[in-house]
Amino acid sequence: GPQSIGPMIVILGGGGVFRMPAESILVIPVGGMQSSGRAPYGKPLAIVTVVEDERIYPGVPFDVDYYLVSRLMVKSVETGWGPPENGTARLLSSPETLVWRVMDDGARRSRLNTLEVTAASDGEVRLPVMSANVYEAGEMFFGDGPIHTVTGDTVRIDVAPFPPDGMRR
Repeated sequence: GPQSIGPMIVILGGGGVFRMPAESILVIPVGGMQSSGRAPYGKPLAIVTVVEDERIYPGVPFDVDYYLVSRLMVKSVETGWGPPENGTARLLSSPETLVWRVMDDGARRSRLNTLEVTAASDGEVRLPVMSANVYEAGEMFFGDGPIHTVTGDTVRIDVAPFPPDGMRR
């Protein structure tokens, strides 16, 4: 389960001192993860796409948030995405530092990016597919662990036609 370690002081050769703040870690028993404790889709890493808007109209920008759900200790992440189908996309925000939230099942979630997407016409738009190179932290956070490549699912959303009598709020 979740554990806290630190703060620590590492004494380096030559009289140098390195101070590390306290860190939260997830301790997994030998033998791996329980089936009920996996990130979405049964993977240790997943990218989840979230659209908050209820009605999407052509030519009206809307926000799409992409989250990394992880059961691994992540050191850093590099992201990229492809273009949407039937629309345009631009980067609205990308946090410099990932802020992790522990979910009910013990997995951690952090927002990777927020894109602004604009559908070109009514019908359907395929959202940009987010991918990431996830750099896992080494043992006890020192050094580098393996690099994992994860890709989000293809998500399509309905784009409503404008009402014949105009938009009303």
